[in-house]
Amino acid sequence: MRVVLLFVLPSPPSMYTFKGSVPGHLGPINCVAFSSDGQYMASADGSGLLLITELARLRPGETKADVSDRYHFKSSITSLLWMPGSHRLYVGQANCELHILPLGDSVGERAYALTFAPEEYDNLSPEWQALIQINCLSFDAVSDRLAIALGASVIVISAPDFSADQYEEVCALNWLDLSSIDPSAPPPKVLPTEVRGVHFSRGGQEVLVTFLEDGIHCYSVKSRKECWTIQPRSYRIGRSAVDRAGQTMVCSNLYDGFDIYDIGTCKHLRTIHEYVDSDNNVPLPVLFIHNDAHVLCGTANGRVTVAATREDDSLAQFMINHHSDVIQSVAYVGGSGSPAYIATGSANPDNLCVRLWQRKPRIQWYDWDDEPSSVEPISPRITSAASTMTMTSPPNPRRPTLAANPSLESELRTRRSIPSIHRVEYARFNPEVSFFSLMFSFVGAILIVTAVAAVRPDHHLLDYPRDFFCLSFFAVYLFICIITSRSM
Repeated sequence: MRVVLLFVLPSPPSMYTFKGSVPGHLGPINCVAFSSDGQYMASADGSGLLLITELARLRPGETKADVSDRYHFKSSITSLLWMPGSHRLYVGQANCELHILPLGDSVGERAYALTFAPEEYDNLSPEWQALIQINCLSFDAVSDRLAIALGASVIVISAPDFSADQYEEVCALNWLDLSSIDPSAPPPKVLPTEVRGVHFSRGGQEVLVTFLEDGIHCYSVKSRKECWTIQPRSYRIGRSAVDRAGQTMVCSNLYDGFDIYDIGTCKHLRTIHEYVDSDNNVPLPVLFIHNDAHVLCGTANGRVTVAATREDDSLAQFMINHHSDVIQSVAYVGGSGSPAYIATGSANPDNLCVRLWQRKPRIQWYDWDDEPSSVEPISPRITSAASTMTMTSPPNPRRPTLAANPSLESELRTRRSIPSIHRVEYARFNPEVSFFSLMFSFVGAILIVTAVAAVRPDHHLLDYPRDFFCLSFFAVYLFICIITSRSM
């Protein structure tokens, strides 16, 4: 009798567990963002509804609509950006307006509304106007500058001076002359030079711009000249992200997944492959997480991927199950001594909710005489990005005044200040992962010994080469289990 053993290598357990979901949205969820201190989360949709959710009020596994404060805007919300170190939220809209909301302990301050619509905007058809919207925002803490991507242009302004009710326009880069457009002519389906991502570099002195079809370019803010360019591997770019060191970029493409580039050498490093449905080909979000060790990728099939930035990482990738939803908005927050969260926003009409996932306690591998290593705090040099802009501006900087928003201010005064979330220290031992490794190792050992005894009951173990092969295979199997646990 021959005994055939079939070994199934275990897939690593997910790093994250489901914490709860936030329903109540009225349209596809376009953007999700956490405050820098992780106290609460903002999510916005295509109907103009903004929800502010206090994480401490969301119980594990709970689905409640009354844990969020609701704000309604007249146009679709296309981007969100929290100011680092504060509870001030920037809300970009499809009608080229940028709203500044004081929340949490900032309640009581004035709310503002800025418009960046070009002069020709009102004369354009609705189809043309739909191509000119704020799709991304980026802030640089070193230079205190804000970059706004609108259609086929980028505008860089100084952070608004709320005491003086004004801001300064530092630079305007434009790749589409709206004055030459015939309003009666049918508009294109897309703008080849549409800006899909903008990121600061070199302390706010340069902006790194990714275009839909025109590649990846870096421009000097002062001279407005191109510094360098990267020829992308794929034809169209959906969204982009840059790591905290400014050395690596990842771009979602509309072809086969997510491309990773080395900014220093302008070379393509690798591609995280993702199935693209031709009937549902939408720009997918992407973020660097876990101190840039991993990449969080959106999806069109419900399987949100967390993949290793480097190919030699022991964690190849794992999935966060979101049924079959289209996930076109993701967010991440995590720091020293506080829990890490991932938020995923669904665009499916029958499941309009944001799901929140909390990271499990991690195993820390170190000698007992050593102190456990801690996660490095987020550097103030981080460029925060939220996710497009067209505007023809004069070359000379302007100092427009900020327009207050009284109706929104009165609503904000009634909002309560959200208390801080309790700090949770990471455990140094993960029972679930340890049990996972021990269980598979124990079962594997029993199967090998039983199989050898059944095939050759008249000889001792290790008498034949096949025994060495079986034990060697088991050793590799055990090694994979241990590495799987370590990567968690």
